[in-house]
Amino acid sequence: MFGIPEREKITFRNDFINRVVVAGAFNNNRSCTEKRQLLKDMYKDSLPLQSDSPQQQYRINIDVKTNQTSVDTNVDDQDHQVTLRSKNMQKELSLMNNSFRYQEVGNAYGTSISFDQAVQPAIDYLKETGVEQLNMMKLQKVNVIGYEMGRQATAEGPIPAWQPASNLINPRLVPQYEAMLGASTSIKQHISNMQLTDGQYILTIKYGYNITERRPDDSIVKGQVIVDMEIERKAPVTIDTVADELTLMHNELYNAFLWSISDNFINLLNQGEEG
Repeated sequence: MFGIPEREKITFRNDFINRVVVAGAFNNNRSCTEKRQLLKDMYKDSLPLQSDSPQQQYRINIDVKTNQTSVDTNVDDQDHQVTLRSKNMQKELSLMNNSFRYQEVGNAYGTSISFDQAVQPAIDYLKETGVEQLNMMKLQKVNVIGYEMGRQATAEGPIPAWQPASNLINPRLVPQYEAMLGASTSIKQHISNMQLTDGQYILTIKYGYNITERRPDDSIVKGQVIVDMEIERKAPVTIDTVADELTLMHNELYNAFLWSISDNFINLLNQGEEG
């Protein structure tokens, strides 16, 4: 798909996954939140921190004659937002009458299989409450590698803060960072955005680097190399095939990830002892 080669699935010794998110939208269905206690019970062990509140809708009014602005707030007791979280706050499920979202951050994410198993009760709940299809569905995976660079005693000029990104991202995708050498000490973030389409699917890959700290004397630079991928299906997905669709999306993001990174990145994924 997307002209990206399919890769054999292997298990790496390390990963740098910062966040994984699945989300879907469906036709408005108040039964989703009217029966919310069932959902809470389904996740009472894994997501015990639970909040439940009516949805608030805001409308901004602008009087063109007086140029005055006012905000109206409408609270509908029948439209609720349910949010369930793990004790360490690294897993979160949110549900409204027309959408759901589940995410795992940091080391809470184990494998695509365990992630899908955590999502499945929510899909079963949607089916139980009458949702027949998702009108849109997407999966996002964000990979982040932190780095720190110090100036060598004999070095001249600014620290080449772009080098980790140049070393870890596929050379075919890397911009000519060196061409911006004169502005390198001013660059806070350099993220490229690539979007590919294939039928009803859209794949978005954002990659580059982000500077988190720079010493005033430019003696030390800290930053992050980022590979942020999202695949979205615009066409409807029947509720009974959501699990299969999620598996497909994991596979496509896996292929896209290996396509987007360099051999140096793959070596980092395989570093360390087995076990």
